[in-house]
Amino acid sequence: SGKAVIRLVFRNGSISDPAGKEGLTTLTADMITESGTKIMTSTAIRKLIYPWSARMSSYTDKEVSIFTFEAPTKYLQQFYMTVVKDLLQNPAMDKNDFDRLLSNQKNYVEEVIRQSSDEEYGKKYLENVLFKGTPYSHLTNGTVASTSSITLDDVKIHYSKMFTRNNVLIGIAGDYPDPMVNQLKNDLGKLPDTKPVLPALNIPQTPEGITVDIVSKQGALGSEISAGFPMNI
Repeated sequence: SGKAVIRLVFRNGSISDPAGKEGLTTLTADMITESGTKIMTSTAIRKLIYPWSARMSSYTDKEVSIFTFEAPTKYLQQFYMTVVKDLLQNPAMDKNDFDRLLSNQKNYVEEVIRQSSDEEYGKKYLENVLFKGTPYSHLTNGTVASTSSITLDDVKIHYSKMFTRNNVLIGIAGDYPDPMVNQLKNDLGKLPDTKPVLPALNIPQTPEGITVDIVSKQGALGSEISAGFPMNI
């Protein structure tokens, strides 16, 4: 049998993080797919979909949050009706899952990006310099300070304000039944009717000549040069 993939794109990436709560969009997206529903815990969902070879994931970029759900056609309807629909409309926002996901996010910001991945650290520092003064500058995962300030209530409010029927794009591909297209439209039409307010974007300052920043790290195993400039596209 075939396979089908559902992809949902919400236009509300990390640029929509409130000041001081950088990383909130990433955490909210992860909570939607990984905190269970009002009926099933996240553990119960993982156990349920494993034999179906079904998968789901969330990914947050600067301008968009993306959800991907895929399953063999044989189990697609079951996967959608028992899991996907409820995750989108009624995520549990469980406190234990919140603590777990926030801990992982804080660990990435505080330890992984600074201690374990010199190459990524250089790239992220370059991003920060290039887009300084704009909502594009910070890590999608946030900062040490901001991840320490995010609460479960922040996540719930962000979900209702930013993950709405008015900023979602639906994609579906593969071997799926035709009625599923209308089903997706109808179900996503039941998300909050809020009109998300995205930040006003100011154009980053173009460097004059060559600007060099050196990030030194004691005991580093190698060196890297990252270079770039902002483009107004």
